[in-house]
Amino acid sequence: MLKGTFWTYSAWTDKAAIYAYAGAEPHKSTVRRKRKVMREATFVFFTAPVDELPVSWDEVRRRIAEERESAQRRPESH
Repeated sequence: MLKGTFWTYSAWTDKAAIYAYAGAEPHKSTVRRKRKVMREATFVFFTAPVDELPVSWDEVRRRIAEERESAQRRPESH
């Protein structure tokens, strides 16, 4: 089994497009098989103008850190 941290990012026209992809085969069954390995995955959604793509890895990391900080400040929902 692979161990470590793996980074990837992709650009989509909107959330509907990524959710359609995620719910279709072969992605859907692949994710189902990999749930245990992927349980600590972090997903961050943000918008960027097309002319700013590709976003730099430094910017991706900054946005992930910003999202994590924001999530820690949010009150827990019960």
